[in-house]
Amino acid sequence: MTDALRVTEFRAAVLVDLDLRSDAFPATLLKTIEALGALPVGGQLEVTVSDPHSVAALPKGVREAGHRALEPIRVPDGFRIRVERGARSGS
Repeated sequence: MTDALRVTEFRAAVLVDLDLRSDAFPATLLKTIEALGALPVGGQLEVTVSDPHSVAALPKGVREAGHRALEPIRVPDGFRIRVERGARSGS
């Protein structure tokens, strides 16, 4: 995992911050799917992107890979998308 990842463990839950603001789609999707594969089922990523195409395409791609994605939330430096690893690894 890279410097852009920060893992927080709380009550057996895993939440990872993944900063992909310097990446564009499809790299944002590929890196998100790779990071999800390293998490246990139910583990979550909070992905931050600034690429406009990623805002719509990343949640769709994550869902197609068998994971769960919430709608993007606007933050001052881009958009934040919470995703949760499903039973399929997607890789």
